[in-house]
Amino acid sequence: MTTQAGYEFHMPVDGATRRYTIAPIFSPEGNLQQLAISQDAPPDKRQTIHIAMDPAVFKQAALPGVEVLSRIAIGQATQDKLFGGPGESEEILDFTIEPWQGDLRPLNS
Repeated sequence: MTTQAGYEFHMPVDGATRRYTIAPIFSPEGNLQQLAISQDAPPDKRQTIHIAMDPAVFKQAALPGVEVLSRIAIGQATQDKLFGGPGESEEILDFTIEPWQGDLRPLNS
């Protein structure tokens, strides 16, 4: 699996604003497999949310860009109240979720 530079964003969690990153993860063949959301925190408080692509539903050629998919994944994690949860979570991307409209900044490569 490989990754490419993703995005950073901030999310309110338990009364504080926390920094998160979201990065696409690709198979060795170059197909998008999942989006990984990680909290910028010490290891004992770190949180990772994996939003996987369902290959039975999504055709790679028909996918929107990584930014749109990232916004959908953030929207899904928000809707499912995953921010501030346990260390690791796994979901399947739900294309019916409204994309998150917050500030999403590209990470430096």
